[in-house]
Amino acid sequence: MQKSHLIRFWIKFFDQSLSGKCHKLEYLELLEELVRGVSLPKPNPTTKLFARMFQKQMARQGCLDENEAINTDKLALAFEEGRLDIQLLCSALGRQALDESFLNEVIDFDDE
Repeated sequence: MQKSHLIRFWIKFFDQSLSGKCHKLEYLELLEELVRGVSLPKPNPTTKLFARMFQKQMARQGCLDENEAINTDKLALAFEEGRLDIQLLCSALGRQALDESFLNEVIDFDDE
């Protein structure tokens, strides 16, 4: 899959309304649930650690604003420039398949 499509997927994953931001509590929950998947019934120290680790990486790369919300334009640029590893998020999905309808929306949006 093209890197631009993956970037669009992850931006929309964090910011479904494409408002340009994703608030701290929202993305921390999304990241934790992403790595937890369906095999674990509730958060544990490891899944919480993944969320905090990725948050720190985003902060180091200047992707968070003063309230620690994600600025999706800066996040997309960090992925594009390789300052953040997009494959880390893809790997966190594990064997879970990407939702094809969601992915098609992202690809269609990317072509506009």
